[in-house]
Amino acid sequence: MYCTLEDLKKRLPEDSILQLADDTGAGTLEDDAVMAVINEAIEAADAEIDAYVGRVRETPLAPVPALIANMAADMAVQALYMRPHGLAIPEKWTAAMERHLKALRLIADKKLALGAAEGETAAPATNTARTAADQGRLAALKELF
Repeated sequence: MYCTLEDLKKRLPEDSILQLADDTGAGTLEDDAVMAVINEAIEAADAEIDAYVGRVRETPLAPVPALIANMAADMAVQALYMRPHGLAIPEKWTAAMERHLKALRLIADKKLALGAAEGETAAPATNTARTAADQGRLAALKELF
């Protein structure tokens, strides 16, 4: 798993996690049924990440890059909110999911690097894309010289 319950606790108070994951009224995160729901959300996040990252790297990732661990925790929270309990998904989680999916698409398209895989050396960046501002500055410099 790319994240843990402890990572989720850094994003949501325990009572919120419990509200999202407790289908049986157990009232504790230590309950097996509650943990099964939490683990299912984490596994859903991991599977989505692997679907993108698997295009450029063997999955599951080990060690887990910090970027992926953060994405997984946010995506697991989103998965908990998406369960059929009638709670609205807060905008901050929807926005986070959109950012993460955009980053995962960039990773899959080799436009955003995760760094070197274990036992490998990172290749130098080859992305030569320029922003409009960079292109404007270059055009201005060319006019000067």
